[in-house]
Amino acid sequence: MYVATFDTLMGDQRTKTTFAEVIQGIIGSDSLCASQIARFSPRLASSQWADKRVRRMATGESTGRSRSDADSLMAALREEAIARLRGEADLTLVLDGMELRRAGATAQAGLMRVKV
Repeated sequence: MYVATFDTLMGDQRTKTTFAEVIQGIIGSDSLCASQIARFSPRLASSQWADKRVRRMATGESTGRSRSDADSLMAALREEAIARLRGEADLTLVLDGMELRRAGATAQAGLMRVKV
């Protein structure tokens, strides 16, 4: 699975499974709403409190034995991208700036500067 890049950051099997299911839920639901993520993840959907599990992971409450903070995840993602792109002659970048125009986008430090 494509989230295997992050396996070394997950402290235990449950955190690893939850992380993979959250990613699958985000992709399946096309949403960042915890209840939608949980509904589109087969393993999480069967749990009574799945949306709370998603929220705990997102806020870092359930990741005490892992290094799944934003900086660690971004570092692992950068390393994977560099490894995959190394040696490529051409690179095409497609950027959708739509999210930059929504309310609250200025609070997202990882994004480029947004006109207010």
